[in-house]
Amino acid sequence: MSPELRALIVLAWVFFVAVLLALVSTRQAGRARSNWAFAAAGVACVPLAAGFFWRSPVVDSMEAFGLFVSSVAIFGGLVSQDELTLRAERLEDQVAEEAERKRSQREADLRWYEQELSRVEGKLEELTSREAERRGMWCFWRR
Repeated sequence: MSPELRALIVLAWVFFVAVLLALVSTRQAGRARSNWAFAAAGVACVPLAAGFFWRSPVVDSMEAFGLFVSSVAIFGGLVSQDELTLRAERLEDQVAEEAERKRSQREADLRWYEQELSRVEGKLEELTSREAERRGMWCFWRR
């Protein structure tokens, strides 16, 4: 293997490791993670692709072609995994928001029922006292 090919392979793998670190370090960025992955895949694969396109003797070997294909496959896997992770996080957020909304709705319903119960209890006490007064008056007139 020529020194140029070795240097190219080392450079491609350094870019690959940089991409992995970028994907891990930008975990909280949401959609930007996929943009990072595409940009880093381009940076890592462009030298090899350019070598294939211009028929460079440095890249015209099976090792470089295998590195190119494996890099493309790995980056594709990383991007699809990243998209699945984002989708799962969105679903988790939606479930949490729905649970919070239902909990607050239950609390509001409970407060409304408590208010309604206290209103009905007040009405019952008022009717009970009126009935007691009426019976008292009836007893007074009977005598």
